[in-house]
Order: sequence, then C-alpha cells, then structure tokens
Amino acid sequence: PDARSNLSAGAGLERQDFTAYTNRILFADAALLRNFGDAMYWKAGFLLERNRWEDIKVIDARQSALFSEEKEYWVTGLELQVARDTRDNLLEPRSGSFAVLLTEVAPRLLGSEIEYVRPAMELRKYYPLTDAIVISARMRLETVQEIGDTDILPIFKLLFLGGANTVRGYAFQELPPLDADGKPLGGQTALNANVELRYPIYKKLRGVVFADLGQVDPDPFSVDLSEMRYTCGAGLRYSTPVGPIRFDFGYKLNPPTGKDIGDFARPNETVGDRWRIYLSIGQAF
Repeated sequence: PDARSNLSAGAGLERQDFTAYTNRILFADAALLRNFGDAMYWKAGFLLERNRWEDIKVIDARQSALFSEEKEYWVTGLELQVARDTRDNLLEPRSGSFAVLLTEVAPRLLGSEIEYVRPAMELRKYYPLTDAIVISARMRLETVQEIGDTDILPIFKLLFLGGANTVRGYAFQELPPLDADGKPLGGQTALNANVELRYPIYKKLRGVVFADLGQVDPDPFSVDLSEMRYTCGAGLRYSTPVGPIRFDFGYKLNPPTGKDIGDFARPNETVGDRWRIYLSIGQAF
C-alpha cells in the first residue's frame, strides 16, 4: 500500500502427522504489517481454517470423546501483534533484540466453531562478548483458553514443546505431560527459555553450547516451576547465504520417568532416550 506497509495473503493445504494426532488443514490468511519508527511495527491479520482430524494417537478420554463426536471444525479468527526489532542481522544476529506481544482470538461472532483466545509474548536478546563470541537468549510464554460456548479445545489447538527450536533433547512436540504410552498430551500454557554461547572455530564454522528449559501446563495462565524440564548440549553452525546449517546434540537433565506416565511399578525408570540429534537450517532463535 505504501513505503511503510506490506499487505500479504496466502492459502494452502497442510497435513500434520504428529506423535499426538494427525490433522489436515485447509487454510487462507491475510495480514497488514505497518512500520512505525525505525524498529517498531504492528500487524493485523485474518485467519480462516478448516481442520479435519484423521487420527488421535494419545490415550485421553476427553479428546477421544471429542474426536468421536466431531472430526471437522471451521476456525475463523483475528491475529494482532506489535513488535520491536533491533537485530543487526535476521539470519545470524550478533547484537540487538527482538520483542513481540501477540494474540489470536477466534470468536463465534466471526463464524468460528471453536472459540478461544491465544495471547503470547517473546523476547530475544543478543550480546557480543567479543568481535566473534556472542551470548544469545530467548524467553517465550504462551497460553490458550477456551471462551464462549467452547468447553474443550481439540488437541490440534493445544500447545506443545520439544524439538530443534524449543527444548533440545526432546523430539518435536514431545515434552511432558505424557499419556500412559509416553505420547505428549499438550497443554494450555507453554513456557520456553534458551541461552546459547556462540563462538568461532574455523572460517565459516562456528560452535555453540546451550541450555534450554520448558514446561507445558494443562491449564491456561498457569506455570508449575516444579514440572520444568531442563536440557543442555552443544552444536555446530556452518554459515551459508540462506542461514547457517545447524547440527545440535541435546541431552535431558531431568527426563520423564515411569511415574510421569503412571507406571508406578518402575517409577524411576527413564521414558525414552535421554539425548537427541538435530540437523536443520537457521539458528534456533
């Protein structure tokens, strides 16, 4: 529309085959982004989705009952955000920060069959210790709550953590809480924090040591610090024109055990592997 604004739109079909569920989404969205000042912008968007469950893989009575009653949902919502971005480089930032407040609301008024509000906040900070060594940190807090006539949110609208960009050491979306088979149940509040030390090794090759933490709570606007999961690890980065090729090794410091899935015959036995390897493109944050 003008030099300070961008109008974008998109549509597509996506099939999500995750550990907890399989869902097919037909979606369309449009958004207007407006810059004000050198580092600030706001964004407003409209979202339209048709979600169709193909499978639910977790042992959860409420979700199973919801799945058996209705396998298709239309979601229409509004997305609003305001952000401040002073990073010196979007692909490999070495200084500056990024802060964002955002929310997504899907009311019956807009025709949504699932009613919810989903606020979130995120802060990233990059601090150069020397010309070549950088400390980077991130914290993100997000919650989702049903509103109006919606009593239970389908699992594809719940929050999950785990994977190459959140809590390394866990597979994608597999942070507890878990069901009796060790599959993730998701939750309505997710807290994630990360810190990395990035340093040079040789020419375009760089190294990283990191620590991650995360917690998924079943209730909205709730964080239980006693259930926090911690991981640590190290990795390599090789710079390319489209961002670094990333290799990470993550290790669980307090992995889930038998008591976390209700197996009190083996309450202290670790569930799954304690480590995970990731290969991807781009920084974790």
